[in-house]
Amino acid sequence: MGAYTYTEQVAEDLKRQITNGELRPGQKMQSESRLAEAYHVSRNTVRRALDQLRQANLIDKRNGSGSYVTFEGAAMGDAASWTDATVRSGTPTTTELISLELVNRPAMLDGKSDEAEFYRICRRRKLQDHPVSLETSFLPATTALREIISAHGGLIDGSIYHTVSAAGMAPLSGHLDVSAKAIGDDAAKLDASPADVFLFSRRFNYRLHGVLVEYVESFLDPRHFSIHVTINGGQS
Repeated sequence: MGAYTYTEQVAEDLKRQITNGELRPGQKMQSESRLAEAYHVSRNTVRRALDQLRQANLIDKRNGSGSYVTFEGAAMGDAASWTDATVRSGTPTTTELISLELVNRPAMLDGKSDEAEFYRICRRRKLQDHPVSLETSFLPATTALREIISAHGGLIDGSIYHTVSAAGMAPLSGHLDVSAKAIGDDAAKLDASPADVFLFSRRFNYRLHGVLVEYVESFLDPRHFSIHVTINGGQS
């Protein structure tokens, strides 16, 4: 450590706190002035250290609000495999498959898909053995997808993205709605109480020509997730 610059020392210590869970995903970082006091360095040194963390996708700077720890460098709405993204960041989540079953098309998806049957997949994600999300995905049970799931005895490498991509159903677009909702009957799966309020997201993913390839409902622990909306110019 003695050969490191002050900037590198600050950046390395903050990185250590992020990767070992002392600073949790979604948590707001201390202000530059507070960090400068804590490390006995200048604000410019802190600013350069934070820039290094941003370049490593470990934190996100929000104008007028400060810097926040990212969810292992992965955006919540990314279409690509979340597991892959967290592995690249160096602090991966683990994903537990709770159930995979063939069901009739849910009523909420009537008019959105011509498939009569869907795969219903329930998964739980953990960060350092602590549950952080519960996801229920519905995939149209196309012939190609049935063949892939049958051939692999389930999902490819535990990944929905890899599985639908192998079936020619890779998503190209989508939209995400987020609200707050009590966890209710699923509380035990997230080590929570039924009345605990979680972020609740509903995501629709589509391929070419607006064909539905996945619908996902997720309960997200607000201690590890936050909502960040960027608005660029324009008038309302």
